[in-house]
Amino acid sequence: MYQNYITAQMALTLSLDFTIPNNHLAKTKSGRQRRVRYNPNWQYLKEKAKNKQKKTVKKLKLRVRLIVFWHLGVSFSRHVLII
Repeated sequence: MYQNYITAQMALTLSLDFTIPNNHLAKTKSGRQRRVRYNPNWQYLKEKAKNKQKKTVKKLKLRVRLIVFWHLGVSFSRHVLII
């Protein structure tokens, strides 16, 4: 009823190296050659700046909310001061 099939497993391995040498020359749109400089710490610095920016934006939003609600509380308070 069922037949046994022999399947040959084939694996293709490629070794790709995506490192950019420090003195790599690249051509611009106008055809001029420019030297490419690669900073390996770029990803780390980018993440660090992004996290710092998120923290400052959160603090600023919290301050604005507190000021707005404080102002609303003072403006529309039910306490009437009679002088």
